Amino acid sequence: MPGFKGNTEFRDRAKAAFQQMLSVYSIDYQKVNTLAASRSKSLEAMQRYFDALEAAENKLEIAGDSVQAAQQRFATRFNLTMTEDREARKMNEVIRQVSEVNTYQHKIFLAYFRLERANAKLTDGLNAQDAKVFEAARLELEAETDKTLAELDAIPAFRGKDTQYRDAVRDYAKFYVIWSGNQFKKMTELLEQKDRLTKADANAFNGYITAYNKQNHKLLEAYNNAGNAFQAAYIPVFND
Repeated sequence: MPGFKGNTEFRDRAKAAFQQMLSVYSIDYQKVNTLAASRSKSLEAMQRYFDALEAAENKLEIAGDSVQAAQQRFATRFNLTMTEDREARKMNEVIRQVSEVNTYQHKIFLAYFRLERANAKLTDGLNAQDAKVFEAARLELEAETDKTLAELDAIPAFRGKDTQYRDAVRDYAKFYVIWSGNQFKKMTELLEQKDRLTKADANAFNGYITAYNKQNHKLLEAYNNAGNAFQAAYIPVFND
């Protein structure tokens, strides 16, 4: 296409935007898909996955914004009147809000995922009935819990007002603070003498497990409910 009355900026911006979109869909999202397959292996892998996903979305947003800006300049230069399509405006706003929600939710989930990874090692030690493995996992969980709480302290309320989803993970972390410093320590001591436990010791150990499972289930349910409520509250429905 030739330029319009010697002006090529609008055309060139549109072409560059389409090239960027092609690159994102053929390269960036391919990377996202590759990272998705291994994202649960480690906290770092999950972070790389979220970073790649957000980077791809950001590139698409920048490409779209650049075309809109060029279009506006084109209209101004040639004395054209711009009218905004209601459905397009609504769709753009939906996309913007979804991106905002996802970015915030990724930060909260990473804090939660840190706890889950550490807790999985604790469970492995418990299942193996290995006091050394269990104690090492307890110490790691204790350290990871401190990091999680520090991360959550740095995350503000969503849009300056909503803390429910963040605080659900904070409550989960505080639960591990208490248990890492108390009940899990006692469980380590009981595992160290597992071959000579009295009936009272065995009852105490089983009581810890029962209490942990009950409270853990309650907190996980609160976390899942908070996540669902967060999405329901802030992700708009386009056809609503």
